[in-house]
Amino acid sequence: ADNCDKTGLTQPRYSHGHDTGVSITGGFVYHGQQIQVLRGRYVFCDFLVPWIRALTTETMAGPVTREQGWPGRATAIGSHDGLCSTMGQDPDGELWIGDFRGRLLRVVAK
Repeated sequence: ADNCDKTGLTQPRYSHGHDTGVSITGGFVYHGQQIQVLRGRYVFCDFLVPWIRALTTETMAGPVTREQGWPGRATAIGSHDGLCSTMGQDPDGELWIGDFRGRLLRVVAK
């Protein structure tokens, strides 16, 4: 609530309404070589809505009011179709998604 005492609290850098997504699954700042457009961006996904998004690290310094959508997909047994429950990086800085079905999906450019 607007009248809530926020003293000592750190406010979120990014949030969105449930018209955009349901549950953000945190990710990583991308340092890989395979997807140049994502280099230096914080990449994350949603547990129930099948999207991958990225924020610039410059916008992470203050409240974020917009995010850059990215027409990405995850590969393994098809595209990222929801239930993204975790994200990770391999030693080369490439991103992976673990889903609630027990799959490990590598994030690749379309």
